[in-house]
Amino acid sequence: MKGYLLIAIVVAALAAVPLFVSSNVVLNFLVVTLMIAVAGQGWNIIGGYGGQYSFGHAAFFGTGAYVTAILQVRYGVNAWIGFAAGIAAGAAVGGIIGGLTFRAGLRSSYFALVTLAFAEVLRILASVAPMPGNDAVVRRAAQMAASVDAPLDVVHITSRPDGDRELARLRQVTSDVGASWHQLRDEDLVGALIEFARGKQVTQIVVGASRRSRWQELISGGSVVQRVSRRAARAGIDVHIVAPAGADPSHLSDP
Repeated sequence: MKGYLLIAIVVAALAAVPLFVSSNVVLNFLVVTLMIAVAGQGWNIIGGYGGQYSFGHAAFFGTGAYVTAILQVRYGVNAWIGFAAGIAAGAAVGGIIGGLTFRAGLRSSYFALVTLAFAEVLRILASVAPMPGNDAVVRRAAQMAASVDAPLDVVHITSRPDGDRELARLRQVTSDVGASWHQLRDEDLVGALIEFARGKQVTQIVVGASRRSRWQELISGGSVVQRVSRRAARAGIDVHIVAPAGADPSHLSDP
């Protein structure tokens, strides 16, 4: 009984932290810590009790995160409803992957390899998908260009071919504001952008603010916005950072 009481006290203390702490760094740290703890418990159940090694937790977490974000940003769904839908979507993906692998009789290392493959497939699909709300960045850039009577070039750079509907929407918005659309493929996204700007004699670059937390940026090698800012500064180009439509400023990391 004392053990449960201690757990209840710790949970209550953590739940009260946002009421007294306003630092995004501290809050992001606690959120990521709790996420890792939940992932650890999930792995403990399937690995410790089930005796199976799974590397697919990134797929389950990623599915839940994207479902929640898309429902909130694109469709304006209430955060709590989006939270519940994200949990349901992650559980559904886990059930589908688990059902397919166990029906095929896969166990041990074979099961681990299959879950790793599913996680990698979902990671690639997520990484090439344009984010909703970026049309606001194009419109804001068009306003800035019009204010100084300057031409506007909109550049989409990717390391893989893509044809998402959101990308088609960005192209339509670019046409609507009278800008020129450019689509490039390059592994070095930042370097390609700066080289394009130099070739076009661009004096100002407008980019969307990062949606990722500081910890996510540290894990993935740093913010693309920060790298653009540093490279552009060395090239004598000003950088303007714009919040995408529907983004909560409290959840956007500093450049």
